[in-house]
Amino acid sequence: MAPRDMPKRGKAGSPTGRIALLHALAHIELNAVDLACDIIARFSTLDLPRNYYDDWVKVASEEGLHFSLLSKRLRDLDSFYGELPGHDGLWEASQETAHDLLARLAIVPLVLEARGWMLHPR
Repeated sequence: MAPRDMPKRGKAGSPTGRIALLHALAHIELNAVDLACDIIARFSTLDLPRNYYDDWVKVASEEGLHFSLLSKRLRDLDSFYGELPGHDGLWEASQETAHDLLARLAIVPLVLEARGWMLHPR
């Protein structure tokens, strides 16, 4: 969904709010896996050190672990990832920076993700 169309999550202290918050966090982690893999594939033609790509593989692996842990917690609460809608704000930003590695590195992980945009869009 577009970020502006996302429903409000409610209070995190309620069971419904807790599930919504965990779902939002799982969505962030899954997007992080996708974006780490995308940055490897999209910019693989650049002459960068092997360590650069190895580090992104490690990031994808760690974010996948985080997603798995959050998914398990959602199942423990009788929910699952995908039960609630997610927005594509971070992915949209990655598409806007698909042509420029430095822009991608600045906008996606350093600005949007770091300031919690995924949890509180616009």
